[in-house]
Amino acid sequence: MKIYKLFSIYLIILGIYQPGFTQNLQNEYTLECKFTNLPDGTRAYLRTQERDTINSVISSNETFTFKGKLEDNGRFYFIHFDSVVSKVSSNAIFVTNSKIQVLGKLGDKKVIVYNSPQQNEYITLQEMMNKQNDLLSKKWEIVNSKNAAVNDAFTRNDSATIKKLNKIMTDEMNEIDKEREKFHNHLLDWLLEHPNSMITAYTYTKILEAPTTDLKKINRIYDNLSTDVKNSYYGKIAKELLSFKNSTAGIEKMAIIPNFTVLDNRGNAVKIHDLIKKSPLTLIDCWASWCAPCRQEIPHLKSIYETYKEKGLQIIGISSDVQKDKWIKAIQEDGTEWLHFIQESNKSLTKTFSIQAIPAYILVDSKGRLRSFDCALSHIKNFGGSLRGLDLATSIDANL
Repeated sequence: MKIYKLFSIYLIILGIYQPGFTQNLQNEYTLECKFTNLPDGTRAYLRTQERDTINSVISSNETFTFKGKLEDNGRFYFIHFDSVVSKVSSNAIFVTNSKIQVLGKLGDKKVIVYNSPQQNEYITLQEMMNKQNDLLSKKWEIVNSKNAAVNDAFTRNDSATIKKLNKIMTDEMNEIDKEREKFHNHLLDWLLEHPNSMITAYTYTKILEAPTTDLKKINRIYDNLSTDVKNSYYGKIAKELLSFKNSTAGIEKMAIIPNFTVLDNRGNAVKIHDLIKKSPLTLIDCWASWCAPCRQEIPHLKSIYETYKEKGLQIIGISSDVQKDKWIKAIQEDGTEWLHFIQESNKSLTKTFSIQAIPAYILVDSKGRLRSFDCALSHIKNFGGSLRGLDLATSIDANL
């Protein structure tokens, strides 16, 4: 799974953006644009990926020019046109407070960006990633082909063939893991070698969004960035992401769970340590009334609770709901007997554990030691065994 996640991060870096870069920074940006087949009087828009418009102008003779100042320098933008003229936006363009030229064709996403020296650095990085992706894709093709052969052998009860093919797949998976780790380190070295490039800040944010064990090197990359890059749009994002990654570095098996605050149905604040010390083992269920998968797990959790409550298990539901009435209604509808709380507005639980998808589960003992963490989408790697389905009972038995 970790291979897929990191591999997808590299694809995101490559596939979404085809940017240009610039080095000679000024106090404002100028984009001189020419799009063939563009009718006179067409309004062109410069927009963020979130489709926020920062500038708009009217075209003449297939040309138009955006001018302005970026308070947070160095960010990807897209060129859009009036929808009656074209619904196709450009690929992303890396804009800084400098002067660049953009050449495109109406109805075509591809653009060419001129007067951008850093684009050569990005092309080098892009080629390096493409080469790595091609290598991993070929290895995955081998794994997938052998996996299909294993399925065929399984239907024939051919245990010798299954054993042989499993050995080949295991070897290939190990090679994939080694190549991924080797490339990941190579990419980190590249970032260290390019502290003055704003594309370093952008790429660095993608690295920070992926799981990593080399936190020392990750911090060194940020410390090595130039002041201009740190103050750029992606540099500021990188600072926040790094701060978060450092704050969650201690979330691991047998570490003490942070003593965050939750609220009861009367709005009273309660510390999590005061709750978990009352039972030998506590399962924290991170859920919400609007989360259908969360509600679907309730019958199984009820069964687990009935089986283990006399043996020392308590369940604490902690909701991400914003509307208190819907939260209370869901508790009543589900008929759950365990303790329920709701997060404070700062969402300290989800932030601490980087929970980006629910349901998520945390198993902790009476001393506050983390035994297991299970979340489908988090920057923190799952540990301590699965807390879902039949695996939940197994994990509880192992910790009671």
